Amino acid sequence: YTSIENSQFVLMLMSEKYKHDNNCRAEAEFAHRMNKSIIPIVAQRDFKPSGWLLNLVVNRLTIDKPNMHIDECVK
Repeated sequence: YTSIENSQFVLMLMSEKYKHDNNCRAEAEFAHRMNKSIIPIVAQRDFKPSGWLLNLVVNRLTIDKPNMHIDECVK
């Protein structure tokens, strides 16, 4: 968790596997509690966050990498 504490931004590469991994959830919730700037990135085509993950990203700009051109993601 030290790397999260020392970071300004946390990139969250979201997928079904990420959503169901307890360690990923713990780190994401820790980053949220630490008020870190979380940047959600969809890493699996047509993935839609739900449950605890949706609660963390619902009001955040999300990069949908699999469904966007790289230039759109960078903007």
